Amino acid sequence: DIYYLWFNASQGNAASRVRFYNGATLLLNRTVDTLNTTNNFHVGKTMGEAHPYLEDDVSDDVKVYDAMALTNQLNSETVRPQDAAGEDYQIFYEQPTATATGAVIKITDAPSSYISYHRFNWTAFGDTIIQDLVALKYGNVTEEAYSYPLNDVAVKLLNAAGSYTFSNTTTLVNGTYRLFTANGTYDVKFEKTGYVTQTNDNEILNYTDNLNDISMQYVVKLWVQDPFTNPPAINATVTIIKSTGTPSTSELYRTKVNSVGSRSSTDGTYYYY
Repeated sequence: DIYYLWFNASQGNAASRVRFYNGATLLLNRTVDTLNTTNNFHVGKTMGEAHPYLEDDVSDDVKVYDAMALTNQLNSETVRPQDAAGEDYQIFYEQPTATATGAVIKITDAPSSYISYHRFNWTAFGDTIIQDLVALKYGNVTEEAYSYPLNDVAVKLLNAAGSYTFSNTTTLVNGTYRLFTANGTYDVKFEKTGYVTQTNDNEILNYTDNLNDISMQYVVKLWVQDPFTNPPAINATVTIIKSTGTPSTSELYRTKVNSVGSRSSTDGTYYYY
């Protein structure tokens, strides 16, 4: 649909606004910076079904940004998903470009403040995009050796080929996380600096809640130095054997340290020599 607004430029100012309504409902509110020239406002819409967890608190909401940097929010009005006969949420937003390949829905699941992000694309001004958020991926992430919760673990949903991250979040301080997306088959990746990355391939997510508790191994780094002059001991041989209380003959691996004198291993109890 195309619209035109004609006005006397002398009667406006820098605080003048263009507002889009559906009946009495305000959909989009934008400031017009200049009134003495032609202004183009292109409006897109993203809508879909939502999981009940996104409909059960007055602080649940969804917002649209132009990119993961989250510096440019494109919608102006608060949108709270509500169970309905049709779509559970509709977001109207200004489209700064005719196409977008990395627009982002920021999803807030209150009251525990689970924040997640879902990418989507549009291909033309005025596009209507269907993005359901009905499939829930959730769980706990703990440290493998001692079972304490891990916060700030990056949890990502990738397409089945594993080549594109379209939904992501980070674990809370208690190690829990929630991700919302459409029904489908995805790869799930867990990443945290200092820990071994884990990927679960080809998981089927649907309207049923999908629990995924995992534990992550810590990466232990060793630095080998000359005991007298303290430079890295390049090409020193390091042998790692598993400890069961007394020295074991079960050698895990033997290797040479790299050019800075370091070598990594997953966490556990070992003898190094």
